[in-house]
Order: sequence, then C-alpha cells, then structure tokens
Amino acid sequence: MNWLVYLSGDDHLMDIISRSAPELLICRGSDGRYAFFYDSSGDFSTAEDVSSDAGNKIKLIRGVSMLIFNDDPKIKAEDVSLTRQKRKDFLNEVPFGEEGNFIISCEDGDDEEIQIRSPFEYVFLVAAADSDLGEAISEIPRAFGTWDGFLKLYRMIESSAGNPVAKGWCSDDELGWFLYSAGRLSSGESCDGNESAVLMYLSEAESFLTILLQEWIKEKKRELDI
Repeated sequence: MNWLVYLSGDDHLMDIISRSAPELLICRGSDGRYAFFYDSSGDFSTAEDVSSDAGNKIKLIRGVSMLIFNDDPKIKAEDVSLTRQKRKDFLNEVPFGEEGNFIISCEDGDDEEIQIRSPFEYVFLVAAADSDLGEAISEIPRAFGTWDGFLKLYRMIESSAGNPVAKGWCSDDELGWFLYSAGRLSSGESCDGNESAVLMYLSEAESFLTILLQEWIKEKKRELDI
C-alpha cells in the first residue's frame, strides 16, 4: 500500500505546476483530484510521516510559485489515504511546455543527453536540496506584502548567503534604501510627508528581495550542479 495526500487550491496553477515537474510534485488521478504520491516502502511508513513531508512540500511549492508565476496556488492538504495504485498510474506523460530530454551528437562520437527542466522544477529542486534556501523560499507566502515579513526574509538571506553587496547582488545604496525603509515602516513609527516620499514602496521591496533570492538560487544551482 502507498499513500496519497489529496490537495485543494487554485486548479489552474496546480495544473501548471503538476505539468512543470511531473515526477516530483503534484499528480492527478483518474478522479481528477490532485495529490502527492508517497511510496510506503521508502521513508514514509506512517500517515504522520506523510503529513509532515506534505506540509513542508506545500510551503515550498507556494513559495516557488510566487517567485516563478507571481501567484500563490494556495494549496492545502485535505486528507491522507492509502492506495494500491503505483506512481506510474499518476505521472504525466509530457512536462508542461516541453518535449522531454534530447540528444546532442558530439564530434567524438559520444552522444550527450541533455535534460530539460522547467524553471519551476529547477528552482524547486535547488531549494529542496539546500535547507536554508528552502526555508527562505517557504517563508515567501507569509513574508511578501508586509514590512515585518520583508525584513525577516532579508535577515534569513543575509544570515545564510552572506552580504548581498559583497556578492554583487545589489548596490550598497539599494541595500541601504531597503533597510532604512524596512526599519522605519516595520517599527510602526509615523513618517512625515517628506520622509515618506523617499521610502521604498512595498512593491519595490518585493522586487528587491526577489532579485536577491534569484541570485541565491543561481549560486546554489552552480554549487549543486542541478
């Protein structure tokens, strides 16, 4: 017996996500419901193990979706059920917008297979492989939209990845502007009209943090060779 964690959320986004990374993320059964599939012969022998992993995966999927699609699928786990079905019964045949891997013929006669990954899949894989990056991306649904959340997310990035200015991810002026704005606006202090005119908008802060996360993802992708 294997496990299924049935899901609810935005059907359109879940369909895109499931076809963007069919072997890793969401599958859809013959009943049309979306679910995570877990092989009970592996590390998931109990419903508690499955529920815990599904909860972490949902947080990461939501964060990656907000980075890649600028939208939140609002996925929730509905129930955990045993099934006699196998993983192959749920896999989609062709990933979204792709035709699968392809072969490059080399001059030395050794053909090389190139694996195509969707942007969603490779970001998910990188984030899943690095716990600090994964934790930061999982924080996005709670962080985006509030200055307290933005400041917390920045501290997570800085603590793990290092100073973004030193890495060339942003300028000193950009970082100073963000930190000054976040410090003033997250504290709840009132600002006069002149000061408000020089503070970041929430949308500008979101764009700033998105760039830092994208640079961090690229750095980890190179390190992990994903």
